[in-house]
Parts: sequence; structure tokens; C-alpha cells
Amino acid sequence: MDVDDGQFQFFEPPEHEIKRINNLLRSNYGSYTPDPELISQSLHLTERQIQRTSDEIHKLEAQLASLKVEKRGLEWRAARYRSLLAPIRSLPPEIIAPIFESFCSEAATFTETLWSPPAQLSRVCSGWRELVRRTPILWSSIHIEDAVLYHPSEKIISMLTAHIHLSRQTPLNLSISMSGPGAVDHEDTARLILQMLFGESRRWREVHLDLHEFFYDDLDDLRGNLPLLQVLYINDWDNVPDLHAFEIAENLRGVYLSYAAADLGLPWSQITEFSIGSASASEALEGLSMVTEAREVTLHRTNLDYLPDEFPIVHNLNSLSIIVDRWDSDFQQFFDWLTLPNLTSLSITGAEESPPRAFTDIYDDTFPSFIARSSCTITSLSLIDLPLTDSAAIVLLSALPSLTSLTIHEQSVGALPFQNTILTNAFFNSLTIEHHNALSDRHSPSMQLRHLRSLDLRVHATFPAKVIVDVVFSRWNGKKLRYDPVVGVDSLEEVRVVVLRSEDAVVLDVQELSESLEVYKRLGLRFSCSSKWLEKAFRATVNPLTPLDIHV
Repeated sequence: MDVDDGQFQFFEPPEHEIKRINNLLRSNYGSYTPDPELISQSLHLTERQIQRTSDEIHKLEAQLASLKVEKRGLEWRAARYRSLLAPIRSLPPEIIAPIFESFCSEAATFTETLWSPPAQLSRVCSGWRELVRRTPILWSSIHIEDAVLYHPSEKIISMLTAHIHLSRQTPLNLSISMSGPGAVDHEDTARLILQMLFGESRRWREVHLDLHEFFYDDLDDLRGNLPLLQVLYINDWDNVPDLHAFEIAENLRGVYLSYAAADLGLPWSQITEFSIGSASASEALEGLSMVTEAREVTLHRTNLDYLPDEFPIVHNLNSLSIIVDRWDSDFQQFFDWLTLPNLTSLSITGAEESPPRAFTDIYDDTFPSFIARSSCTITSLSLIDLPLTDSAAIVLLSALPSLTSLTIHEQSVGALPFQNTILTNAFFNSLTIEHHNALSDRHSPSMQLRHLRSLDLRVHATFPAKVIVDVVFSRWNGKKLRYDPVVGVDSLEEVRVVVLRSEDAVVLDVQELSESLEVYKRLGLRFSCSSKWLEKAFRATVNPLTPLDIHV
């Protein structure tokens, strides 16, 4: 065996030595014993070679580790150099500031964890930090939940102080939710936070309040100190004592209430946007009668078990939105209770958190009677997430000959299998204009919606694209074309379609629809089309629904 004691050399044992060792191993049994001294010497030399090999491996591993560290440092340096060349660094403040405003449109959130968009931006570099700190609007939106009270710390107060200080004199948008047990268990911390925010009441612009009754007395100091307040949300105050903190607020225009409004002192005569939710029908209509100047009104999930004593109520609102849930879904009753001579926009929507499962059919004369009694001209109608039948929808539309904008969104939850209950073949047939016969016997002229110019649809893909294409084609005359005056149909100007696809609905080809209407888009039609896949796992959690009179 050749071993150089001074310099390590890696080599394989000679073939003759390998054979000799193997022969010794095979013959070393019984009385035959090889020379132990020679074998010991060979073993010793081999072990020295193993040690030298191990030492060399350790040296190479150390060199490799050192090179990896050096590489990591070089990569860090290269990344910083690339960052210095990033295009965003060359943007002037007047360009980057609106980008920051968009990022900070989400309010700073104080809950189990703290999240402050402007604070995150300020950590990027000193330049951004300086720009963020001298842009007050970035710090002007704050959302606080009572969960933050379970984790009180100086960091919370420090961050809140930073937002109040760095927003300077910018109007504040606040959301304060302190109605749970945390507000009771940590009352001192809650009061400290409220005092900090109440002290800035003269800057309040939009405020959402959901407070425990412990804090009602604290609101008294707000009276007369709300000069900028424009929008007020009050949640879950069904047992509020006489409260007049918001009675003097000269710029207040939008009020959104949960439960009754009778005991709440507000400048009712100046409110132009009003929403009331989870109240009884009588309470909702009582609130409506108080906002005499309101032009946009939303009735949200009204309890229909307690009916108004006197109706119909006459109101001059322009826009009415009715949001119904699975427990009180018969929205048509409102058309018996209201007379709205100035109504131009009507929206009926199923509540997302508890969508209605079914309706009793629309009374044949309820809606037409409402229209006749009100003498109103409705030009915009939205039917969203409702289990209406096509025939029920036609009853509504038949009474709206002046309609210019129609939105119908089929339910994306609540029906298994998913299907179109409104936007059926029968519905689209009634919406299609027959050019060869203006006074078609198939449907009345009023159902043709001769002034319809905007169509917004969300539809399950249960029928071919041609069904929609035929409607658009029949209602398109372009900017230079005109139908015969006898027909008198306005041209469609805008069409938006969202196709809901699922295992049960894959017939409608989005690409085919887009390509078929591309020619109209080039001629001036504002057209958009997109699709959304409804997951099977999500669909399996909803309740079955089988509406009547489905003609798909």
C-alpha cells in the first residue's frame, strides 16, 4: 500500500491489494492465521488516510460555507442596487401620492392585530416615510373593534396617537365597534380610546358607531361639535334613551340605522340619504316619514310581522332600495304601503348573508296599482339575488314602459342545481324586439321596454350564447341607423354580462358570446363580458330551492 506521509493523495487501492485482502478474508478460518503485524500496519495506514480525507472534507465544507455567505451578501447588494434602479423611485411625489392614497383607502384596523397601511409604507425607506408623514389624508381612516381591548398595550395607544396627530386637520372617517363583552371587561381602556376619538369630533366626516350602553353619556359632549359630519351609521341601538348628541350637525346628509329611529335626535329635515334595517315595517315607515327630504332610501331586512297602522305613506324620494332576507322576503307588501310620485330608481336585492329562498308570487295588481297610485316614472330597475320566476319579473316589467336601465342578477347561492329562474328563454323571448311585427301578439308592446338603453345581467350558463345575442341584435340600431317610427325602440348603449359557470351550467360559451357581440362593440356599444366558476364545495353548503314557473 502506497501512502505519502507528507501529502494527502486520493487514490483507489491497487487491484492486487484488493485481491490479496479478499483472499485473506476467504481463507482466514480455523488454523490458518495471516501475519497480524502486517495487517495492523495496513489498518493503521488506512485509518490515517481516512482521517486525512475527513480533514480535507471539513476544509472544503468550510470554504463552501464561506462562499455561500459571500454569495448571500452579494445577492443582498445586487438586490439593493436593482431597487435603486426601480422605476417607482423616479416617480415624483405628485404621482406616487395618489398611489399611496389608494393603498391607504383601507382604514387602519385596531383589532386582535394592528394593521396600519401608512405605517407599513413608512417602513420602506426614509423618502417614503417622509412623504407618508406629510400626507395627512393617509392617516385619516380608523377602524376599531372591541377585540383590541383584550390585548391592551402602549403600542395601540401609540399607533392611535400617531394617526390622530399625523392626520392633522384632515376630516376623519371612523368606525368604532365597542358593544361586546370586551367593552365591559376593559371599560377603562375603552373609555381612553373613545376620549381620544371624541376629542377630535370637530373633524368627524363619516362615522360608524356600535357602542355599549355604558358609553351613551359620553356622547353628550359631541352635541354641537360635529361641524363636518356628513354620514352617520348607528348599529344595534334598539334601546337607546333620548339621544340628541347628533341633533346639531349642519352638514349631516346620510343616516344609516339599525333598528328603530324614533328616539334618536337628528336633524331629520336635512337628511337626503336614509337607510334603516332590522326594524319592523311600522318602525321603518315611521323612520321614512321623518326624513321628509330624503331622496335615496334603503329598507334593509324589515320585519314584516308588525305592519303599519296607517298606509299608504306618501314620500318624495327618488331612489328606493329594498333588501330582503329568507325570513321576510315578500317585498311586494311595500307597494301597498307606499305612494312615491317622484320614484325613478327601484332596486330589490336578496341579503347576501341570508338570501331569500322563495317568494309568494307577485300579486297581479299590487305593483301596477302602486305605479298608478304614485303616477311615478321608473327608469331604472335592479333585481339582484332573488328567487323570482320569469313570470313574476314580467309582471314588474310590464308596468314600467319608461325603463331605460335594467339589472338582473340570478342567485349564485341558494339553488341546487343552479339554474336561471328569471333569465329564462321565455324571458329573453319577451325582451326581443320583432322587427317584422311591431305589434306582436306574442307579448304586449309595454313588455318590449322600448326605451331600454342599459342591460346588466348575471346569468347561469344554461343556454347558448345566441339567446342573449338575439336580444342585443334586436335592440341595436347604432348611432346612424333608425328603426321605423312605428317601432320606436331606443338603441342599446351598454350591455354587461357575467356568466356563472358550474357543473350544472356550462352551455353558454363566454368566448362565443364575446365574439358574437364584438361587431356591435366596434360600432359603439359599450359591452363587457366575464365569467365566474361556482365551486362545488361552496354549492354543497347552500339550501335547495325549487322556484315555480321555470321555463329554462
